[in-house]
Amino acid sequence: MLLNVLLSVMLPVSVSPPGDLDPTGTYILKGQKVRQEITGINGEVKVKKLRGNLVVVSATFNSGSPDFETIQITDTINYAMNKAIVASGKACQLVFRFQKNGVNISNVYTGSPSPCGFSDGSSPLGFVSKFSDDVPLIK
Repeated sequence: MLLNVLLSVMLPVSVSPPGDLDPTGTYILKGQKVRQEITGINGEVKVKKLRGNLVVVSATFNSGSPDFETIQITDTINYAMNKAIVASGKACQLVFRFQKNGVNISNVYTGSPSPCGFSDGSSPLGFVSKFSDDVPLIK
């Protein structure tokens, strides 16, 4: 008990919880190539862990042929329990759940399902593989 109290007083408040992965790196989702055109959602997520419990997330996805609708998100957000959440208003959240080999992206709705303000078919839902552990350049 005394050890827990001493540790909680000695450790900075901004330290990530034990067990959190360092999500820093680049994650790539490859579309399918059909007749020299990319079909299906494709794109990348760049993540850089900052001090404390913050990460910078920059994600760009494209719906592929024939519409080529693009979404782009860049934000500094809280990171805890291997999860970062981008809120798109009060009704929808884009949730990034990080694993060693990639990130699962999902939508969480408080109302009726929607694409979180993105064009239908361009939301990057599902698993995106980790391509690199290197610190990405985020502009």
